[in-house]
Amino acid sequence: MSFAVAFDLALRSADRSLIDLAAQTRLPASTLSRLRTGRRLPTEAHLAALAEALRLSADEAARWRDLALVDRAPAPVRERLRQAPAVRGEGFHDGWWIGYCRTFRDDGGVARFLVRFHGDHVLVQVHDRGVLQMRYPGTCETFGESLFVRATDDRGGSEHLQIVLHSLSAFREPTVLHGVVCGVTPRDLAHPVSLPCAARVVLLHAGDLALPAAPLRSLQGRCGTFAPEDLGEVWPEVLGDATAIRRALAPAAADPTTAVLRLTDNHLPIDRHVLRAGGL
Repeated sequence: MSFAVAFDLALRSADRSLIDLAAQTRLPASTLSRLRTGRRLPTEAHLAALAEALRLSADEAARWRDLALVDRAPAPVRERLRQAPAVRGEGFHDGWWIGYCRTFRDDGGVARFLVRFHGDHVLVQVHDRGVLQMRYPGTCETFGESLFVRATDDRGGSEHLQIVLHSLSAFREPTVLHGVVCGVTPRDLAHPVSLPCAARVVLLHAGDLALPAAPLRSLQGRCGTFAPEDLGEVWPEVLGDATAIRRALAPAAADPTTAVLRLTDNHLPIDRHVLRAGGL
């Protein structure tokens, strides 16, 4: 990944405009535009201003400096770095994931959404046919062979999510994570203080942090809540070949969509796919 790609991703994830960022950093919008498109390499002053404005962690700021350093290297060096095999460490889960979750309603529907992992940070994005409905920024931690996520909506902090995930395949090279997503919301009239609920979830790995804009927009357009028969293909064609995903989901030559429904099923009656409690 280049610095420009990382910068562009951070802007889109934070839903920030260049004009807004220019006002905060006191850098010309034209300079920020060239940094975003890779037509200009950042200086140390640029990096410091952007890290503060975008609230990057110390590790993220250091990573941006590393990316800028690589971008300054001669072309043969950059080419050799691109050809080097990727090293997977604790950040194996970094990148975009497609989520499938039983809805928190009694309709048996399946919600398809997006999740971005980056180190110990996570961003859950709920879209409906391309329109962003909710964002849940938060943190994630690994415990043995599990991934634990905590996130809160960014529209007043009234909804909270906790997600516990397990690897369906080799933990160091996962393609599918599955588990349970739990939410607490005060928005239900029957429970004006708090409504805890939970549903099964499965996440399919969609790509690294440099997922191009066009495939990302296509994924956003495929998100929303669907009746099971209208869910459509589990792995969108825009992401290319998905042999490993399909093999992991459907080892017995089952339909991948059927496999997702099986993994997201709460084993409740067809009209009660939500686990509810009576309020806190």
